[in-house]
Parts: sequence; structure tokens; C-alpha cells
Amino acid sequence: MSGSKLWVWRYRYRFAGKPRNLALGPYPEVSLKEARQRRDEARACLRDGVDPGVERKRAKLIAELSAANTFGTVAEEYIEQSWSRGSKASVTIDKNKFFLRHF
Repeated sequence: MSGSKLWVWRYRYRFAGKPRNLALGPYPEVSLKEARQRRDEARACLRDGVDPGVERKRAKLIAELSAANTFGTVAEEYIEQSWSRGSKASVTIDKNKFFLRHF
């Protein structure tokens, strides 16, 4: 719990015989019209045989992974692999890390 004292639009549904809840957003930020649209999208997912809660988590994970696939993270991964393989001298690894942080 975050301690928020706001109303949250929720959609209750059943998937694979289990009751589930899907938060559609907090009241002042999400209008009733928008909450109804999100509910209708969740119903469409259920009609297609997809759990909307799992689909939301999958979309969030994909967004996090795509955001983590930047040049900096790829370069850090390359530097760490070079160090672990022993293909580069430690001075070169330190220099590469310095350039990555400062440029």
C-alpha cells in the first residue's frame, strides 16, 4: 500500500475460474470516460482469451527492457564481458569505464 487516499477505478473479472482485479487508474487523474474505455479494452482481451492483468505486466516488462537497451547499458555489458574474458588489460577496462561515465 502506498498510503494514497484516492479512489481507484477497478475492474473485477474472472479468468480461468479465478477472480481477479484490474486497477484502471486513480480517480482524479483518470476520468470516468477513460476508465470505461480501459474496462472495455480489458473486456476485449478477455474475449480473446487473454488475461488483461498479465497482458499489462507483460507490456510493462517489455517497456522496461526496451528502455534498458541503451548504448550505455550495452557498452557496460561489453566492458564487463571483456574484463571477465581477460581479453583486455585492466588499465584499458578502467579507461573505457571512465570514458563511458564522462562522455
